Amino acid sequence: FRYVVTSAAQTDDAALSRMGWEEATPMEENQIRSQDKAIEQPEPLSGTQSSFLTVNDPDLLVDTWKPAEDGNGTILRLIDLGGEARSVTVHVPVISIERAVLTDAVERDKTPITTDDAHKFKVDVKPHQIVTVRLISK
Repeated sequence: FRYVVTSAAQTDDAALSRMGWEEATPMEENQIRSQDKAIEQPEPLSGTQSSFLTVNDPDLLVDTWKPAEDGNGTILRLIDLGGEARSVTVHVPVISIERAVLTDAVERDKTPITTDDAHKFKVDVKPHQIVTVRLISK
C-alpha cells in the first residue's frame, strides 16, 4: 500500500495524475556492467547525458515502449493526463524511423503517421486518450 500527501492552492488534475503515476510506477533501473555482456557492441547512447525518447508535452505520460507482440517494430503507448486536444512531437534519437502507424490497443495497424524526419513524428492527442503507435525502424 502506497500513498502520497500533498497540498496546493488549487487543484491541477494533470499534475495530480502525473504525481500518482510517478509514485505508483517509479522508473526502473537495470545496471549492466561490461562483464554482463557476451560481446562488445557499439553503444547507441554516449556515456554522458542523453535521451532515448523525448515527448514535448509534460501532460502526456509515456506508459509503454516495448517490442511489438507480432515482432514487427516496437510499440509506444502514451496516456493523456492534460485533457485538451493537441498535436504532440515525439523525438526518438536512438532509432531511425522507417514507418510510424497508429494502432489500436491490441496493436492492429490503423492510420499511418507522417514522420518529420528519421527520428521525429507528430501525433494528435484527444482529451484523456490512450495513443498507441507502432514504430518500425530502418
